[in-house]
Amino acid sequence: MREFFRAEEDARLGRWRVPGSPNWTCYPTENTYEVVVFNEDEPQYGSFRLDRGGDTWPYARAAAEAYFDAHPEPKPWHDAKPGEVWVIVTRNVGDERAVQVYGDEFYYNDGVAYPITYDAIESARRIWPEPAV
Repeated sequence: MREFFRAEEDARLGRWRVPGSPNWTCYPTENTYEVVVFNEDEPQYGSFRLDRGGDTWPYARAAAEAYFDAHPEPKPWHDAKPGEVWVIVTRNVGDERAVQVYGDEFYYNDGVAYPITYDAIESARRIWPEPAV
């Protein structure tokens, strides 16, 4: 029961706990590349930026890396809107294919569909409507 209330409080505070090390918590910042790491056993904290590294405190770095592994950065195609046309490359096909967005899926002309969050999509670019410059 204690875990339930702790999870509820974590959600309210936007706090994430490292699996297997629940006393290590991460607090995301407004910068999607930065997280503040706090050890609840000791009054220690540190920040870590994914794009620049961070503290030399190795445990803070390990906790931050676990956070970023669990919360991958959204890809531009995750915001694809119905009716748009994209060119995507997937690991299993390898070459570029034009697709149209229906709901939250990319559809090929041959009827094959992939969710826009499919992890095998390696790259994508919107071709219609043309992106505003």
